[in-house]
Amino acid sequence: MKKTFTITLFILIPLLSFSQNKFGVFAGMNRTLFTTGFFVPHPSDSYKSNGFHIGGLYEFELNENISFRPKLVLSQQGYRINYMTNVDSKPTFLNLPLNFKFFKKTYLLIGPQFGYIINQKKSEELYENVNSFDYGINLGVGRELNDLFFEFNIYRGFKDRLKDIFNKGGKDTVFQLSIGYNFE
Repeated sequence: MKKTFTITLFILIPLLSFSQNKFGVFAGMNRTLFTTGFFVPHPSDSYKSNGFHIGGLYEFELNENISFRPKLVLSQQGYRINYMTNVDSKPTFLNLPLNFKFFKKTYLLIGPQFGYIINQKKSEELYENVNSFDYGINLGVGRELNDLFFEFNIYRGFKDRLKDIFNKGGKDTVFQLSIGYNFE
């Protein structure tokens, strides 16, 4: 553990010393779908929910048109079922998107994302194997206006987070709309 921390510091300190660094904060709304294929909704139409997200980011330039832009995001995402199964669940994730930003004012984002459930409420335990760890790909577009920025992101999980009573798995697909502010 100590060795990993030391190596991480030796990697991060030179990267953090670039002159074009930015810190930012953001917040917004989520729409989560539980999917069985690439944007194929789960057969049960109730695997949808709305939530919010809030977070911070750090951006540093790699060259004139490419930046590395990791974020730390607290996000409500998951599923909500009430009518047949009495399950009421909206997990809160701590997500780490490791995005690369292409271009400046109007930009594209792409990168892997890792998440971990830090809080999950349930009224009835229907699922035995709920995966607390999630990973996938994050894609987005954004627009900067001075220090403000607006983003639309789509996250697609690669891992089945749970299996229902019919042994049908599902992955998270999250649509996010954010507004944020950059500090330089």
